[in-house]
Amino acid sequence: MHQIDQTKLSLLKKRLNKRARIITELEECSLYQRDLGEVPSWFEKALFNTMPDIVIQPFNSSDVSEILKFANEENVPVVPRGCASWGFGGSVPIIGGIVIDVSPMRKIIHIDPNNMIVRVQSGARWSDIDSCLEKHGLSLMSYSSSKFTTVVGWIVTGGIGINSFRFGHVREQIESIEVVLPDGKIRTLSPGDKEFLYFIGTEGQMGVITEVALKIKKRSRLSCPRLFYFDSTESAFNFVEKVVCSGLKPNHIGYIDPVYLSQVNRVREDKIVEERPAVLIHFDDEFDEDKLKLVELVNGFYQAPDYQASYLWHERLFTMAIKRLGPKILAGEALMPIKKAADFIEKVDMLGKNFGTEISFEGHLANESEIVLMCFFLSGERQRLRYVFHMALAGMIGKLSIKNGGKPYGLGVWNLAFAKEKYGKGTLEDYRQFKKEIDPKGTLNPSKAFSEKITHLFLARLFLSPLFFSNTMSLLIKFSRLVGFFAKLSNRKRSRGSESLMERAVLECSRCGSCLSVCPAYLVTNDEAVTARAKLSLAKKIIDGKHINVEFAKKAFLCLHCKACENICQSELPLIKVWEELEAKLKDMYGWPNESIEDFMVRVDESKDYWKTVNDL
Repeated sequence: MHQIDQTKLSLLKKRLNKRARIITELEECSLYQRDLGEVPSWFEKALFNTMPDIVIQPFNSSDVSEILKFANEENVPVVPRGCASWGFGGSVPIIGGIVIDVSPMRKIIHIDPNNMIVRVQSGARWSDIDSCLEKHGLSLMSYSSSKFTTVVGWIVTGGIGINSFRFGHVREQIESIEVVLPDGKIRTLSPGDKEFLYFIGTEGQMGVITEVALKIKKRSRLSCPRLFYFDSTESAFNFVEKVVCSGLKPNHIGYIDPVYLSQVNRVREDKIVEERPAVLIHFDDEFDEDKLKLVELVNGFYQAPDYQASYLWHERLFTMAIKRLGPKILAGEALMPIKKAADFIEKVDMLGKNFGTEISFEGHLANESEIVLMCFFLSGERQRLRYVFHMALAGMIGKLSIKNGGKPYGLGVWNLAFAKEKYGKGTLEDYRQFKKEIDPKGTLNPSKAFSEKITHLFLARLFLSPLFFSNTMSLLIKFSRLVGFFAKLSNRKRSRGSESLMERAVLECSRCGSCLSVCPAYLVTNDEAVTARAKLSLAKKIIDGKHINVEFAKKAFLCLHCKACENICQSELPLIKVWEELEAKLKDMYGWPNESIEDFMVRVDESKDYWKTVNDL
C-alpha cells in the first residue's frame, strides 16, 4: 500500500469538480482489483498487490489533470480504467495506487452531421453513441465486438472489431484525441501529429485519453448478412482469400468454427445453426451485383438460410453467452496472417484434445492479410488444479500463435513476455524511450510493457519475464501430451443440482461489464457497487462466509428492479430473482435499509441524466 497524505487528498478534492468522486472505502475499492479475467486469488496475491489505495471518478479532463499532478507530487502510481471488460490485466493496478475510473465520463459532446464527426468523452459506450447517431441518420464506421464497452478501452487495447475489414483499424477513424499526459498537461492530437500513435493501442501507459472525435458515416438502409458453411477450416479460409482478392468490399468478414456453433446450439437448447466451419459476411449496401458476384465465388459451397445469418449477425455482440456452459471461461487472442490461420487453428485444436478441452474460435478480418482470432474454452475455478492447467493452456496458445507467424492482439499483464513479438524490437524500444521521456517517474500504469521494470516483486518479475514465461510455454507445448494427460486426470465433474439461483448466477456471471452501461442506478450514483456485476461479487462474499461492511451491503438495495441488467446479460441470468434472494439474505443479516432506499429514490427523481435517458427510450 502507498502512503497517501490525507490532508493533501482533501486539498485535491477541493480542486476537483464537485461531481467527481473519491472512493476510499475498502470494499468499494476492492471492485477495482480485477477485470474480466478470472485468476485464482492465491495466484494473484503471490504475484501482485492489486488493491487500489483509492479510486477517483473524474468528471472532466481538468479533473484527470489534477489527479495526475497529485500522483506525481506524492509518487503514487495511477492506472486508468474503463469498464474493465478485457481479460488480460491492462487496467489492473498490479502495484496498487490510484485507479482513475473514466467510465462515468460518458457524455456524447457533439454530433456534427456536416463534417461527419462525433465528439465524445472517453467513457462513452459504443452502444450509446450508435443510438444517438441513429436519430440523425448516422452510424459508426466500426466498433468493438463488445459494444457496451467504453470508447477509450477499445482505442488503447485492440482497435480491431466489427466492420474493420472495410473501414480499418480504429486509429483510421479518429479525427483527434484529447489526452492528459503523466505530468498533468492536456494535449489535443490528430493523426498528423508525430506523437499521436504513442497513445493508440498502448494500453493507457503514455497518457489518459479523455475525449475522442470520431469519423462517422450515413446510416445504411439495409443490413445484409450472409453465412456460408464449408467442409473444412482450410476451405473456409481459401474462400476468405477469394473474397479478399475479388475486390468486393463487405463491411465485415468473420470466421466461426464448428465448436463455437455447437456451443451456440447448446446454449439455445436447439439446433439453430449447422456445426461446420463457417464464414459470416455483412453488407450494408444495395448493390445486388456484388452479392451475385459473391454467390458465384462460393459455387459448390453451402450458403446458409438467411435466418441463420441474421441470427449470428445479431449474436456477434454477445460472444460471452457461451459462459453459461462453463461456468468459467478462459480465452486467448492472436493477430494471425490469413494464410496461416487454418494451420494455427488445427494446432490449437490438437492442444485442446491433448488437454481434453473443447476450444472454440471466432475471428474478425482486420484487413486483406490479417485476422484477429479469439479462442475460448470452458473451465471451472472450483476445480482448482484443472483451472491452473487451463491458465497454462491460454499461455501456450499465445506462444503457439507466435510460432505460427502471428502475434498477440494485446499484452496487458499476462502477455508481457511477448512484448517484443507484439511491437517488434525497434518499435518497442522507441515506445519505451518515449515512456521514459514523458513519464520519468513511471507514474502512469507502471509495471507494464513500456516500464523499465515490470514490478518490484521478484516472483512476478521472474514469472512474466520473456526468458522464463516464453520458454516455459514452449516446453509445455513440446510436452503437451504429457501435460494434457495430467490435466485430464484433474477433471472431476461436480454436481450443480444443489446450488441456489444466486450461487449459479455468481458462477455464470461473465463480468463483461455490459450491465454498467444500462443500469439506471449507476447512472444516478456513479457507484459500481449498485451494478449487477458488483452485487454478484457481494453475493459471492456471502456464499464464502466473508465479512461484509454494513454500508456497502446497503447499496445492494439501491435498485429499481427495472430488468435492464437482466435484458442485456450475456449469460442470460435471471437477475431479478437473484436480487430478491440476495436482498432477503441481506435483510436477515442487517435489516431493511429504509433510509438509504428513500434517499436513493430522491436522487433518482432529481437526476437529469436519469430522466433524459427515460425520455429517450
